[in-house]
Formats: sequence, C-alpha cells, structure tokens
Amino acid sequence: MDYAAHEDLRKLLRHERYDKVDPRVKKSERKTVLPEPMIWYTFQALVNACLVLEQGSVEAPVSDWNGQVVHCDIKLANIVLDVPTLASGFPSYPTPKLADSGMAIETTENDPRNPSLLRGGFTRRWGAPEQFDDPVAPGQDEDPGIKLLAATNVYAIGLVM
Repeated sequence: MDYAAHEDLRKLLRHERYDKVDPRVKKSERKTVLPEPMIWYTFQALVNACLVLEQGSVEAPVSDWNGQVVHCDIKLANIVLDVPTLASGFPSYPTPKLADSGMAIETTENDPRNPSLLRGGFTRRWGAPEQFDDPVAPGQDEDPGIKLLAATNVYAIGLVM
C-alpha cells in the first residue's frame, strides 16, 4: 500500500462537523457535511477496489484470477485519503483508497470452509449479515449460511455510503 498523505475517512468526517462549535446543537442532532462529488468519488473508488478484489481488474476479469478476495473489514477508518489527482475526474478532492486487508480472505463459490470457518473476522458494526456466526443447528449436517463472496464487499460499501 502506498503512503496516503491525508487521514482516513472516519477522521475526516469527525473534523467536518459544521456545527461542532455551536454548543446549542445537541450532539445527537449534529450533521456531517461532505460535498456530494466527494461522496460519489468515494463510492467509485470503493466499487473499483472491490472489482479488483473480485476479478483481479476493474475493466474485465483476469484469466488466471482464482476465486475472490473478501475484504471483511471495509469501514470508514480503512478508507485512507491520498493527494488529489487530475486523472481521477475529481481533482479537488483527496483520493480515497481501500486499506487494511489484514482480515481479507481468498475464497471461491465451492470453498468448503465458506461460510462456516470464515466468519468472525470483522468489526462488528461494519459486518454483512453473512459474517455473523450462524451455528449449525442440532441434526443439521452443514452450515446453511450465505457464503462470503463479492456481495459481502458490496454490502460493506453500502454501510460506508
């Protein structure tokens, strides 16, 4: 991972509270303001990162790409902000990059470990439903749970947005 010149998205959002200096505004009513283009840029960057995790490239699947990588920890604190680039189409905003793949797993549709042995490695409030433990019921031979695949990353993007 390259060095990211700015902080992460979580810290940015904490600093961008427009009413944090007004003591009359209750903490529960405070709002965060980010410019709409920055939100779309972040969305585009996360989608592109997840396409690479799923198929090895943004444009098209890589022929020798085996399986998918599920990040398992997409959250505000793991989206770092680098210097703006002219080529991005959003030259006024820092470049969002997905970081911290320490909990990522490589898996396939037919992986016998998926989902039962791959659950649990994530930050609780940022997990997709299939990441939560769903023990096998008595008398049941296998875990009926939903597999952790590309849809798990898509769900996490939705939580971030």
